Amino acid sequence: MLMLKYYVQAKPSHPQFYEVGTSIAHVFVNTDDADLAESASKDYLSRQHWQIDRLDGISRVRPRGSFQADKELTHYYDSAIRDGLCCVIAACEVGGDLKDEDIPK
Repeated sequence: MLMLKYYVQAKPSHPQFYEVGTSIAHVFVNTDDADLAESASKDYLSRQHWQIDRLDGISRVRPRGSFQADKELTHYYDSAIRDGLCCVIAACEVGGDLKDEDIPK
């Protein structure tokens, strides 16, 4: 499984376009093929009305057993296994700043 981190902006077609500022999207994709993961995640973000500013990194997700105490991360992992992809977006209000605690680890 790979996790891709993007900086994104809401497209004008996004229902919260006037409310959401710069956001960070973490996309968990159930594949080890980086090209496939990037293509699938970009397609997903576009369909959800997000414009990608830049890809900030691709990393391999640790095996599930190594973070079972973290229920949130386990949920993302299980969702990506079940559905093929799980996207988590940390968004701030227009004019606001993202804080470290707003960003999934």
